[in-house]
Amino acid sequence: MEKDSSKETSSERRKLGRVPFTINLALTAGGKTHSYGQTHDISTGGIFAVTDDPMEVGTRGDFVIHLGSEDAEGIEIEGGFEVVSHSDKDGMRGMGIHFSGLDEQSSIHLYNIVRYNQPVE
Repeated sequence: MEKDSSKETSSERRKLGRVPFTINLALTAGGKTHSYGQTHDISTGGIFAVTDDPMEVGTRGDFVIHLGSEDAEGIEIEGGFEVVSHSDKDGMRGMGIHFSGLDEQSSIHLYNIVRYNQPVE
């Protein structure tokens, strides 16, 4: 029987690391929405967005990740974010983004994405 991911403890969530994950990401800050067509990886705490023009560290706002095709209803993960770093990953420049203020359903979807994309040991 599957374990209900909404009942996971914070220590269990910490066991999950970053996993490779490419998705479209929309960040809204200061009334302006920025779309990023590529991400490098994701964790339950944040995501790395690939961009040559990163937002300033400390920028806060709201994010939306839409899973599924534009024609289908799909799943949305949304909440708050803060840009916490600029760096290069595997030769790709971008920004580290910390998630905050996720509702329970978004937290569950995010947890499941990370859990199901963990490498098999």
